[in-house]
Amino acid sequence: MDGIIIFADNKVFDRDSFENQLFDKLRYESSLSILPVCSIECLEETIKTVSTFKALILDWNFDRDEYGDDLGGAELSARTPELFLENIELYSLIYVYSQNDIGEEIKQRLGIRFPNKIKFRTKNTDNISSDVESIRKDIKSFEDNNKHMEIPFVWSQAINRSVQKIFS
Repeated sequence: MDGIIIFADNKVFDRDSFENQLFDKLRYESSLSILPVCSIECLEETIKTVSTFKALILDWNFDRDEYGDDLGGAELSARTPELFLENIELYSLIYVYSQNDIGEEIKQRLGIRFPNKIKFRTKNTDNISSDVESIRKDIKSFEDNNKHMEIPFVWSQAINRSVQKIFS
């Protein structure tokens, strides 16, 4: 199993955080490359640029504390990727992690939009090993059940290499 996982969470580099522990465990225990992304804006650009990836691990609450100084210290509520998910076309597995409950209406709507491809999980440091194993199994199962996607993935990678070669 090879490929890329996009890991989008504003706390991915915060030592001792659940997000960093999950990121590190995935990095060390899989043959997949893990691409960290720290904001929804960066995620949107990354999705446009990276043509194929195996899974998207996505935080539900992106802090906006980086804007606090510009707003005189005012705190803004967390931004969710709901609008992003409603408007993006993805053909990969999606794991949405949250510390808080995500409403059933949102889960149902996104479940319809991404049938059998989106999973909602609660952030819990006690479950990191089982989460990593589950993600690995899900990716393997997704690959096995979508053999028709092997050729488009190979084509996409060949096109990317060719573009790099042409412009270099």
